[in-house]
Amino acid sequence: MTPKIEPPTDVAIAAWEWGKYLGHASEEEGVDVCVSSWNRVAPNTLPALAKAGGNYLSSLLIGQEARRLGFAEGIGLAPDGTVSEGSGENIFIVKDGVLMTPALVHSVLSGITRDTVIRLARARGIEVRECAIPRGIPVSRRRGVLHRHGGGDRAHPLGRSAARGRR
Repeated sequence: MTPKIEPPTDVAIAAWEWGKYLGHASEEEGVDVCVSSWNRVAPNTLPALAKAGGNYLSSLLIGQEARRLGFAEGIGLAPDGTVSEGSGENIFIVKDGVLMTPALVHSVLSGITRDTVIRLARARGIEVRECAIPRGIPVSRRRGVLHRHGGGDRAHPLGRSAARGRR
């Protein structure tokens, strides 16, 4: 089937109130996360930077697996085995006063929240590194050294030491 050159466009917008993505106690108590067996989409399969419906399938599988295993959230890896993002949010880590987040080449969705966090941090003089993040860092138990923060269109930013990794 060959699409028309200029097919008609239909748009629908729905809005509703959405509670705390990871629960009301997540900011104070933290959440348990796991590294999923599912990866984020490879950039040569679908454009990972696009907010397209198909790109959310891996996030859905990552989140479902985490909840089935008793975790609040799952972390997806990029095709190269480094950290990509959570099923519903970007990953930010503070280490030695530097805010680190996976670079866009690691199958990260570049969204408004990610961009805002990076811009606000830089405006406050915080060094930001968009880089490869090894798998073990976001679920580290070394409190006081590493802090994981998440934020996305559906997820509220989590505070210091918000993620407690069990695996």
